Amino acid sequence: MILRKNYLILIVLISVFSCENERKQNVYNLTIDIESVSGISHSDIFKGYSIVPLETNRNTLIGEISKIILSENLIFVLDSKISNSVFIYSKNGKLVNKIESKGTGPGELFSPVNIEINEEDKELIVFDGKLGKFLYYDFKGNFLKEKRKTEIISVFDMFFQNSHFYFVDDQSEDWHSRLLVTDKNLNETKRLDTFFEGDFKIMNGKKSRYFYESHDGNGIFYKERNHNRLVKIEGNIVSNQYLFSFSSLEFEPDPARTYEAFEFSKEFWQSDKYALGDEIIDSNNYTLLSVNKGSEFKLALWEKEGNGVKMIKSIKNDMDGISPDINGIPPYNVKANYFIWALHPADLADFHGLKNQSQNPYLDFFSKYKIDLDDNPILFIYTFKD
Repeated sequence: MILRKNYLILIVLISVFSCENERKQNVYNLTIDIESVSGISHSDIFKGYSIVPLETNRNTLIGEISKIILSENLIFVLDSKISNSVFIYSKNGKLVNKIESKGTGPGELFSPVNIEINEEDKELIVFDGKLGKFLYYDFKGNFLKEKRKTEIISVFDMFFQNSHFYFVDDQSEDWHSRLLVTDKNLNETKRLDTFFEGDFKIMNGKKSRYFYESHDGNGIFYKERNHNRLVKIEGNIVSNQYLFSFSSLEFEPDPARTYEAFEFSKEFWQSDKYALGDEIIDSNNYTLLSVNKGSEFKLALWEKEGNGVKMIKSIKNDMDGISPDINGIPPYNVKANYFIWALHPADLADFHGLKNQSQNPYLDFFSKYKIDLDDNPILFIYTFKD
């Protein structure tokens, strides 16, 4: 009897120790000096680029890009708002296949709201938000199977890495268990606690992404909306916290309040103060961060070697001379080590003033690829220096 009692005590102690151990992370404090604003060029942080006009025909027009995923040889593009389709392209922009909304029956896609790829098994996974199911395709766009998961039908974001899916589950009433981890068959394996003392809650308002790929593929970053905390997750453990602050004019929400999304946005915009934005691109030497000042979008560059973070006025294009200078991070960027611009030809034409000038850097490009103003977007893919 005594032996059994001691065994139970030991089990409890191990459980408590394990939970405590999961909450012990390295914490890094980083200050962003808003008074020091630098201008840098593409060549300062990028080592190269590629320009990819996406093939256009009458049946494959992209309305608005929601997400772009790069694999080794393919480009996956989600348009969840207009065409309700997923497009698969080769690396040079030739169309491989289009997966479009067809219906609500078995194997049919109705409302694609998110996509992810499993490089291990060469699978494309499309989440249908209306039907609450995941549809699996091979990398050529051929349907493989579907899985209905009613317990996670309202996922905000999803990410796949090392045989695990990560989801943000807004149905969970416990903010300490909103981050859901499953195996690749979507069976729940764990809930991670990413909510800390001093954090505030925003209800009824999602953002396009919560997960951001780490440059080395060993871990992901997680970030709540307009929080100044960046959380590093490795496997099933929260390993690091990065706490950003601003030298002045920092927006300070009340952690005792639970904000409605509209209410929070209104207060933040009217404050005209700073908070970390919701877009991040990680690379070996740098992490590009979006910064919000009220309703304005700005940029910061985190230089990892010295853990310094500086505000960036813009990143001047001194490489291809065709795309505009970078002054923000588009929300469809999901691949670490790459900055992706998706620009419609008409917008590029307006930028270069094609209607008013006879010569500019875009004309040769326009002629070489036989691009029309109403064609699909052109991808400018810049690779960060190692």
